[in-house]
Amino acid sequence: MKQPNRTLADALNPFFEKHGFKFIKSRNCFIRKNPAGFDKFGWSTYSLPTGPKWQAGYFEGYYGIGLRNDAVETVSRVTMPIHGADNQRYAFTIYRAMGFQGDYFSFDPSRDRGLCLRFDHLEEDVEETAIRIESMMTNDGFEWYERYSDPVTLSQDLNANFDFLSPNALVNNPQFLPLVAVSAACVAEPERVQTLIGSWLKAAKERDERFADDGQAMAPEFEKKFGMIVQRAREIGYEVAYG
Repeated sequence: MKQPNRTLADALNPFFEKHGFKFIKSRNCFIRKNPAGFDKFGWSTYSLPTGPKWQAGYFEGYYGIGLRNDAVETVSRVTMPIHGADNQRYAFTIYRAMGFQGDYFSFDPSRDRGLCLRFDHLEEDVEETAIRIESMMTNDGFEWYERYSDPVTLSQDLNANFDFLSPNALVNNPQFLPLVAVSAACVAEPERVQTLIGSWLKAAKERDERFADDGQAMAPEFEKKFGMIVQRAREIGYEVAYG
C-alpha cells in the first residue's frame, strides 16, 4: 500500500469506524455489513511523475460509494462472472464514482472533486480531502446507502429509464446496466420483469438500428442473458413473470 493511500486511510479511519465500517487494506476500501449485503467506500489512485506543476510528484485518482445486494448479485453473476474468490467476495452491485469521468456523478462537483495528493504537501492535502469526503458522506453518502438498501427502490431506480448508452450513476456500463436492472427486478419486483425486459430489448434494438454499421448487435445478446437471469432467479425461488 503506497504512502499517500495509507495516510488517507489513517485519516478517514476514525470517521468510518464510528459509522460501523472496517478498513480492508487489500482492497483499499471501507466496508460495512448491512442486512442485504454491504456498503462500501473506496478509492483508486495512481502516481504521476515530477514536473513543473508539482516538483515532488503526486497521486491522482477518484473515490466512490458502492453497495452490494447479495440476492441481486447471485442472480446477475450468472451472466457477468467474476473470477477469484476475493474479487467475488467484495464485488458490488451499484457504484457511484466521484471526481471521475467529467464529474457526472458527484453529488456536489465543487466538493466531490477528484483526489490529488502531492508528495511534498501530503498531510495538508490528505486533511483537506478527508474533510471533503466526510462532508459528502454526512450530507449525501449515508442517505444513498439507506435509499438503496431497499431492494424495491434499487429495482425502480435501475429501471427508471432504458437509455443504457448515457452515463448512469448506479451502473455506468452499457453492457451491464440492463442485466443488473433486470436482476434487481427479479428479486424485488418479479411481476414487472416481463414488461421491463420488453422495454430494455426495445431500447437495444433501437440502438442496433442506429449503429448498424458497427456490426455489433446488442439486442440478441441481451435477450439470451435475460433468459439466463430469469432461469437463475426461478432456481433460487423467485416467481418471475416472463415467457
